[in-house]
Amino acid sequence: MIRLRVWDLPIRLFHWSLAISVLGSVASVKLGNMEVHGYCGLFTLSLLIWRLLWGFLGSGPARFNSFVVSPMTTLRYLRSPWLVLGHNPLGAWSVLALLGLVLLQAVTGWGTSDEIAFDGPLVRHLSEQWVSVFGSIHLATEPLLYGLVALHVLAIVYYGRVKKEALLPAMIHGDQVRSENEARLLATEKQRPASDDAGLRIKGLVVYLISLALVLTAYYLSL
Repeated sequence: MIRLRVWDLPIRLFHWSLAISVLGSVASVKLGNMEVHGYCGLFTLSLLIWRLLWGFLGSGPARFNSFVVSPMTTLRYLRSPWLVLGHNPLGAWSVLALLGLVLLQAVTGWGTSDEIAFDGPLVRHLSEQWVSVFGSIHLATEPLLYGLVALHVLAIVYYGRVKKEALLPAMIHGDQVRSENEARLLATEKQRPASDDAGLRIKGLVVYLISLALVLTAYYLSL
């Protein structure tokens, strides 16, 4: 058995940062602290912009072209699964749905008002009708987000208990354990392990700082 690097350090930091940010958003709104809720939304949006860029600039399995496939390919995988390094086709669609829903929550939050103590930065630039639309979408998609997060957790448990494939540890240390034959097969299919050198980590930091700068600039311009 050998270890293959599947997730580089930047993508692992993104994963846990997003989890903390979403939990902070939920906890703060339930506790009525809308100021913290707004800051969590800004942080979440900066993370999502980073992930979008990293889908083209990252390494190996982090790139969109390594795991985003057509629905037909996903159906073929369900009928006859094949060896995958990183997200399998079904998992890829789940991840995209989760990221898309979190992005929708973050964006609509900018145009949402609770009519008491909190206005998103875009509220002053929108009509009352559009503020209502943003708020309705923000509230209506909240249960969907909880459902997708629960599905994500259940999938991790299923793979660990039934398929004996530990997904969670790989998002901590970054490696998947494969046999030598599996590693050769992955190489034959051009599924390359992630690189995780100092240069890539510096690039990840620079890309995040750019993402954060974009979000903060948009935020302050909208005030």
